Amino acid sequence: MIDAVVMVLYPNELETPLSEVRTSTRFVGGFAGNVATGLARLGVRAAIVSRVGADGHGDYVRAWLAREGIDVRFLATDPYWQTPPTLVAAVRRGTVAGAIVASRLACSEAMPRLDELEAALA
Repeated sequence: MIDAVVMVLYPNELETPLSEVRTSTRFVGGFAGNVATGLARLGVRAAIVSRVGADGHGDYVRAWLAREGIDVRFLATDPYWQTPPTLVAAVRRGTVAGAIVASRLACSEAMPRLDELEAALA
């Protein structure tokens, strides 16, 4: 998969306004993260061509994908950038099951650069 991969925070307190959420659980998301994980769980070989920041969230994303059996050789680590977070809020029953409420900061920057794509395809 060639696309952005992000770290997603889901609140542990359901039906709670985001301003009152006290704890959350991290997951990996973004199109590439979601599709590659689904494919790997179905037994299909999958690899990620993307980028994470040189931060704790980037380390988390890399380890999580590797545990799922996804090839992370082409998941670049950018020392000048942070892994983009996505915050999700659980909303009231009878409405949408969840809503992305905060930014996928600099998600376009998570896309691999041309030199990284060329290296991955070599």
